[in-house]
Amino acid sequence: MMNPQTPIEKLPGIGRYFSQKLRRLEIKTVEDLIYHLPFRYDDFSKIEKIQNVAPGEKLSVHGVVWQIKNIRTPRGKFVTTATVADQSGAIDIIWFNQPFLTKNIKPGMQISLSGKVEIKGNHLQLISPAYEIIRHSNLKMENSTLHTGRLVPIYPETEGISSKWIRVKIAQILPSYLKSVKDFMGNEIKKATPSQPVIILGFEKVPAVGEKFKSYKTENKALEEIKKEKPKREIGPTVLDLSGDKKVLNI
Repeated sequence: MMNPQTPIEKLPGIGRYFSQKLRRLEIKTVEDLIYHLPFRYDDFSKIEKIQNVAPGEKLSVHGVVWQIKNIRTPRGKFVTTATVADQSGAIDIIWFNQPFLTKNIKPGMQISLSGKVEIKGNHLQLISPAYEIIRHSNLKMENSTLHTGRLVPIYPETEGISSKWIRVKIAQILPSYLKSVKDFMGNEIKKATPSQPVIILGFEKVPAVGEKFKSYKTENKALEEIKKEKPKREIGPTVLDLSGDKKVLNI
């Protein structure tokens, strides 16, 4: 379990360098980071086939990178162009002044992209979209991404600390933090309102937002349900509430 008052510099990958930047945002402890709330959300939860995208839409697409390259303009700036395709079609992607992307994104990779669709001539384009490499093709995109294909939180930022960086760090520590969260009276949280942390004991991972819970009077009844649910595992985990202190996550 993680102590909410753990100094932020003690977390892996933060140290003194990032902790000094986080202090500008008044983030000094693990708890401060968890409660560093977003000021808005970008709604990229609409996941569309490429053939169905239309100009002006804010959405996400999931496909395979066909090609990606850097083009240097006469003024010395870089334009990175890519083509991403799914089974329905292909779309052009353009980023500005990010030549390092060709090192991170390679042809053949599966990628999730979120942004606003624009049209140039007869070609649809995503201009400077958020992107995320999909490492597990068998997972639903909304369950395997942090920055695309979902409601994406946008946080107060400072130099060297972006919303993307914050999302990654919170996702890394949240499962351990939730196991130790208590309310302001020092009692464990057993029921939470929206945006309030929830204590989750014994889970290997935090259930996805919107995950459906089923409640059973006894553990035996819940375990019987798990056996029935096994053939359905490919559609995602089922969380079973045993109406007591125990919960079972079918994963």
